Amino acid sequence: LSVALTGDLVITEGEIGFEMYIILQGRVTILKDNVQLGQLTKGDFFGEGGLVNGSGKRGASVRSLKMSIFYVLDQQNFDALQSGYPEDIQIFINIATRRKKAKVVVRNTAAPAVRNGEQLKSEEEAEEEKEEAALMVKNKKSSMHHLIRSIIA
Repeated sequence: LSVALTGDLVITEGEIGFEMYIILQGRVTILKDNVQLGQLTKGDFFGEGGLVNGSGKRGASVRSLKMSIFYVLDQQNFDALQSGYPEDIQIFINIATRRKKAKVVVRNTAAPAVRNGEQLKSEEEAEEEKEEAALMVKNKKSSMHHLIRSIIA
């Protein structure tokens, strides 16, 4: 487990890191080139790009907006889950890929669509995330499903 106080940088854009974080409690903001991309809260995760892309280079910074507690999944455990449960890990890979594309879109637009401090998702992106979440929940034998459910419970 890891704890961040209000205002703490959890990860820094451009640094190397081989772990992802699942939020157990609290709220964080995602920043790319000092532009807020959105906020995450309990049950959300970030940092998966450092595990998925192989380089470990962080594509964005994450700052805690209030005291937050995280479960930290390192590269070794991520790889073990990937070899045993590739379908589950593919969900994280898909989300990491979509998030990377979204950051490129935000970087290339002058005024990203924002409501209440959160970047709006396209209907297609929202539907894809719902389908992936439904797949994970439907697969009751999924190690990732049990891991995340037990972590955030």
